[in-house]
Order: sequence, then structure tokens, then C-alpha cells
Amino acid sequence: MANSTLDLSGDWWGNYSYPNHAGPTTPFLAKIQDVNGQIHGSIIEPEAISGGPTLYAAIIGYRQDTHVDFTKTYDSSAPAGYENPVDYVGRISGDGNAILGVWSLLDFDGTFEMYRETELDLEREVETSTTVPIPDDLSILSAEASDSVDTLKLDEPAIPQERTPFDKLRANG
Repeated sequence: MANSTLDLSGDWWGNYSYPNHAGPTTPFLAKIQDVNGQIHGSIIEPEAISGGPTLYAAIIGYRQDTHVDFTKTYDSSAPAGYENPVDYVGRISGDGNAILGVWSLLDFDGTFEMYRETELDLEREVETSTTVPIPDDLSILSAEASDSVDTLKLDEPAIPQERTPFDKLRANG
């Protein structure tokens, strides 16, 4: 994608990390609208520190050439501790399908990465869902420790049916 026609509009998935592993690497989904370099949109992410409710935020900023700068502001339903906006500054890949950068919040900062959900990703999801059916009730089968693998245990927890780590977020949002 040439820089003159670069447009960040679309669905993105990614994660952000804290410095020195001070917090969990947190996945997120973003929906971005890019109008002549002015970007706005929304983000949904899990509250990964305390396991609280799903977090929703608005983003607003700009794109210039291969640089992006936006601010994420959590909505009023976010728990205490999410009142301050978070600034994101990143570099867009040459094909326009990835952004890598840093985020900052007051005196705290970390890194982030995000990737455009492409038609190829969606085709792979459809192909996987049609070639690898997921039964309604599926449990992890594990072989008993023995010379034979004839005995199977069904007492393990069910396998999550999400195909990507972000499908659970999509279902909650």
C-alpha cells in the first residue's frame, strides 16, 4: 500500500505490554476510521490486571505518512484507575497492515503492536471453521500414563471454542 493512499480504516487486533513485565500483556480489538489522516474509533479489551469487566475506550488522533499518534480514553463504565487518557505513538508498516510503537500514561509507558484484520485472515477463519468442525461439547482428552493409549480421561476442562485470542473479546463486545 503506497503511503499516499494509506488508510488505517478497518478492524485491528493487537496487544500492549508493560515495562519490565510490571503488568500482563493485554490483547485488544480496535475499529478505526481514517478520514484524510484524521483517525477516530473504538477499542475493546479485557481488564487484565484485576480480571474486572471488559473495558471500552474511544480513540482520536492522526496519521501522517507512516506515523500514527492517537489518544485512548476509557469510557465512564471503566473501574477506578482508568480515568487518565493513554497516548499511543507508532510507525505503520510499508503495507499498512501493522503498527508498532509505544504508549504512555503519566510517568508510565510500554510498547504496543497492532495488526489489520485482512480478508485473508477472514478467509482462513472460514476455511478453518469448515474444515475443522468444533463439536458443541468438547473435552480435552488425555491418555492415562500407561503403556497403552487405550484409556482416555474426560475430566479435563472443555477446550475454548474461540479460534483466535480475540474472538472472546468480540463475543463480549
